[in-house]
Amino acid sequence: MRTRILRVVLGFSCLLPLATMTSPTKAQGKDALAEALYKSALELMEQGKDAEACPKLKQSQEIDPAVGTLLYLGLCYERVGKTASAWAVYRAAGEASRKANQPERREIAMERASKLEPALSTLTILMPGERAPGLEIILDGSPIGAAAIGVPMPVDPGHHFVEVTAPGYTPMSENVDVNGGGDARTMTVGALVAINSSASPTQPGATTEALPPSTESSRDSAPSTGSQRTLGLVVGGVGIVGLAAGTYFGLRSQNKEDEAKSNCINYPTNCSSEGLAANDDAKSAAGYATAGFIVGGAALLGGILLSATAPSEEPQDVGSLRVDPMVGSNGGGLSVAGRW
Repeated sequence: MRTRILRVVLGFSCLLPLATMTSPTKAQGKDALAEALYKSALELMEQGKDAEACPKLKQSQEIDPAVGTLLYLGLCYERVGKTASAWAVYRAAGEASRKANQPERREIAMERASKLEPALSTLTILMPGERAPGLEIILDGSPIGAAAIGVPMPVDPGHHFVEVTAPGYTPMSENVDVNGGGDARTMTVGALVAINSSASPTQPGATTEALPPSTESSRDSAPSTGSQRTLGLVVGGVGIVGLAAGTYFGLRSQNKEDEAKSNCINYPTNCSSEGLAANDDAKSAAGYATAGFIVGGAALLGGILLSATAPSEEPQDVGSLRVDPMVGSNGGGLSVAGRW
């Protein structure tokens, strides 16, 4: 079926009516599923339901790779405005056609890819300064590697989520919107902050070293007990706020994931537009939750250490603090109890 249909791919007006043609009987199992997904997708495209057809073509190609499926997938992406995805698929179809010695299909694929190139939008990620060992760049949930830094990457128009991680460093994330029609966006990412860095007690994840005992008798030369305890309370309060934010975004991520599953036939594939949007929201919320727990936990620990190690002229009990997450039907929060 795919061979006969794609002989008229240059005439798109003649393309979809051939979708109902039957093909020779294929083997049962995965090949049969691939064929069923392929036929269903073409019927959806004929009805103008391209957003529903694209995931089916993608899954069919993953099960049973075929040049014909790639060409239709490129056309489907092109119709829904995913120009970068369409361009990449057309180029893959051209390479597959070359290996299969199918010059007509290769010509079709490369012609479609060339027509899309002037309209490709790009995203360039810049990271000046020293890079952390093991640095990883993640775009929309897919690792792209640190080598992508400084390279204009073709991306589909719309919303994108960029994450920067490295072992032993506080992760960073940022949202960016890219327009269509050849928009060229540049995003600059700052240096990651080491979780165990001692550069400054106000930096996320920084640790504080206790000052050595003073050998001077003057009260003016001794560290201020009240000031250190106050600083400890402030830093601890920041930590509690961070943990609360992490809890909120964690609950939101779970809710959005449940919403996405309810709008997908086979999560995370075969999703409606609502399911795809909910899945993107779930990923964003999960990233914020992770950052909140890491920064909040580090700040809370720093606050406890500052308060517990504050110098005193009189013996004092060591303070203690307990933080418990609370989850209810209307949301979540934190329960804090302590002795200072």
